[in-house]
Amino acid sequence: VDFKNLDLITLVKKGDLLATYTPVFVGEIGYDVMGGLLKPKQVKNFPFRVGKNVYLSEDRLQAFAGTDGHVVIDYDKIVVHDTYFVQGDVDVSVGNIDFVGSVRINGSVRAGYYIHATGDIEVMGIVEGAELVAGGSIILSKGIQGMNRGVLEAKGNIIAKFIEHTKVKTGGSLHADSILHSTVYASGEINCTGRKGLISGGDLRSGTLITAKVIGSNMGTNTVLEVGLDPMVIERFNKLSKEIPKVQDEMMKIDQIITFLNKRKNQTGKLEPDKIVMLQKSTQNKIVLATQLKELQEEFDNLNLQIENKRDGKVKVSSVAYPGVVITISNIKYYVRDPIQYAQFVRDGADIKVNPYI
Repeated sequence: VDFKNLDLITLVKKGDLLATYTPVFVGEIGYDVMGGLLKPKQVKNFPFRVGKNVYLSEDRLQAFAGTDGHVVIDYDKIVVHDTYFVQGDVDVSVGNIDFVGSVRINGSVRAGYYIHATGDIEVMGIVEGAELVAGGSIILSKGIQGMNRGVLEAKGNIIAKFIEHTKVKTGGSLHADSILHSTVYASGEINCTGRKGLISGGDLRSGTLITAKVIGSNMGTNTVLEVGLDPMVIERFNKLSKEIPKVQDEMMKIDQIITFLNKRKNQTGKLEPDKIVMLQKSTQNKIVLATQLKELQEEFDNLNLQIENKRDGKVKVSSVAYPGVVITISNIKYYVRDPIQYAQFVRDGADIKVNPYI
């Protein structure tokens, strides 16, 4: 096995062939000047050594990846890691990362780069104006200075020390010490109760609960909070609201074509070959669109029902909410006009009630 030719960051799929071992056999190599037989030095065949997530063929002459990941040589063993480790920064020396599995960055992620992973993403340093998209969770030991182009998107939870000028979307919950001038959509709760516990500026939406020490600022920073409606549901609902009319319009155009061709057939008694093909394709497309429209309409109606019946959700502030804060609970708005301390905002019928913080 020529281990030097194995790229240490080669990405592989489960079942990929990693290496082939060819046993070496050496025969007689000639005679010396006295006519004696020259024998070669004894050849020691190099045994295959494999480690985690690598398996051998039955004849033990081929090594295959046991999982998606990247292949490395670890103490003369071929190993496939399902977590991709970067010891330094993600910058020009590393480039963008698109990995099937989890990614751990021991350094920082510089502006302009992206990390896409089907698993978790963990960054020990600072994230600048970069894009992080994870099929699992995102953990930032420090935080992200998004520069108005940073993106955090995770199907799981997001944990960060601070989030600034960043677009954030999570299918789980968000926990941070401070969130400044960012757009945040979380299906679960948004929890900002660390040392600073500050939410100031931006647009934050949670399906359940937003908790912070301080919301807004004494400068009257416009800060919009919305709870009670899953932002992912709202996003899908709005998308369907635009998609359904497009499908309906396309069906109407196909109906016009079918009507015209049938009318022509009734008048002339037959259609030209190309018109027959057009009629057949139009009829097939109408069936496909009708099925698609039915599915979209059913999904739209279910989402609409969820939105209409969703009435819970809270905003809790353990210190102060400043003027400039707008709180929406299930489409009912509340404008903070004077500083409010130690309170929780809950929906009470068609109004939002301010209760003591619990």
